[in-house]
Amino acid sequence: MVAAASTITEEREQTVDFSDPYFNSRQALVVNTSETPDLASADQLQSGDVLGVQRGTTGAAWAKDNLVPNGIELQTFTSATDGLRALEGGAMTAFMADEPFVAEAITDLPSLSVVQGIDTDEVYGLAFSPENPELRDAVNLMLAEIISDGTYVSIYEKWFPGAPIPPEFQPSA
Repeated sequence: MVAAASTITEEREQTVDFSDPYFNSRQALVVNTSETPDLASADQLQSGDVLGVQRGTTGAAWAKDNLVPNGIELQTFTSATDGLRALEGGAMTAFMADEPFVAEAITDLPSLSVVQGIDTDEVYGLAFSPENPELRDAVNLMLAEIISDGTYVSIYEKWFPGAPIPPEFQPSA
C-alpha cells in the first residue's frame, strides 16, 4: 500500500487500484505579499504573469487547462518546496500546489500567504497493487468504519484545525 497524498485519476487507475477517497484536496494559490499584496485569486492573474507549479501534479494539469489559455506562463519545479522558495525570492507572480502541503510549508516563510483555495474536485486515495484486492477491500472497510463512528472527524480536526470537514467524511446521522 502507498500512502502519499496520491490524487485518484483515471490515468493513475491504469496502474494501481485506489481505496475509497479519504481526503478532499484543494489546490492553494500562494503569493508573496511583499511583491503582490493585492493579488487574491487566480482570476486576477493576467497574461504574462508567471505561476509556479510542481511538475507532474494535478495542480500543474489544472493550471495548464485553466490558466495557460489566458496567457499565464507556467514555471515548473521538481519539488513544491523549491517553488515556494523561488516565490519567496520574487521569481514569479504566484505558486500553486496542494493546499494541505502549502499551508504547512509556508509557516516558516512569513512573506508568503495562501490567498485562495481552489476546489478542483480532487480526492486522495491509498494506492494498491491490482494483485492485492483483499488489502484494498480491508482498508475500505476500516475507512468506512472510522468515518461512521466519528474517528475520522477527530483525526481531521486535530491535523487540519479550522478546515471545513467535507460532508462525505462526517458520520451519517
